[in-house]
Amino acid sequence: MNYKLFFFFVFLFLSCRQEVSKDTLGTSTHRFQYACKYKRNSLKKGYHNDLFFLDWGNNTSRFYSRIEYLKDSTRTAMLAAGEKIVVIQEALSVYGYGNKYVIVKTPEEIVFSDRLITSRFYYKEPAPDFQWSLKQDTCSILGYPCQKAVCQYGGRVWTAWFTTQIPISDGPYKFSGLPGLILRTSDEDQFFIFEITGVENCQVPLLQAYDHNYNKIDKEHYLQISYRVWTENFDPSGNVKSFSVRDVQGRDVTNVTIPYIHIELF
Repeated sequence: MNYKLFFFFVFLFLSCRQEVSKDTLGTSTHRFQYACKYKRNSLKKGYHNDLFFLDWGNNTSRFYSRIEYLKDSTRTAMLAAGEKIVVIQEALSVYGYGNKYVIVKTPEEIVFSDRLITSRFYYKEPAPDFQWSLKQDTCSILGYPCQKAVCQYGGRVWTAWFTTQIPISDGPYKFSGLPGLILRTSDEDQFFIFEITGVENCQVPLLQAYDHNYNKIDKEHYLQISYRVWTENFDPSGNVKSFSVRDVQGRDVTNVTIPYIHIELF
């Protein structure tokens, strides 16, 4: 199979369309693309990289990994075409790793979902009151004049740069509450950095963050499970009874405790 040609047509077909497999909350009018640099391990240098879409329309938004979206869509298309699992896995490997969490925001509520090993979870929480402190500092991002704002959230101090030239009170991850779109935000340790890379008009369905395959839990329980998954190679479903994990040098690190950095500490 010519994978380059296949991926081109998949991306062309899906770039402004999404399969409606979950509840549709509305239709977007704007798509904002964010590059994300983040650390998982505090002892390692360098960053992991991801690319996110923030689809926004009528005060509702959906924030999700473009990498995981393309992988899921390609997997669905190849399964429908009758491809073997081994062939599909090889094809998906070209995309790399994307974060599996999805965030749906309204002015009243945040819905957060994630896939951890073989389990799928979601939780709901009231829209946070971020208590932004506006500063006089300014800069330009992607040609937009921006102003600085600072807040504390999830155990971290965050700095955001927003523009009133895009009068949408939203931004990457869960952030919102400023008089314009947040174009860049990062925590004071520079563990997590989101910065806008593109703006476009795009009408796609705004899908719910979860479907019937997801289990509802509370946020505190999710944070506990997520921490164990990353630090203990823990499978919350119990389906994976035993497995081994090897690093890039081929060494068995199954029982090695991994320093883990979570974007929210509580």
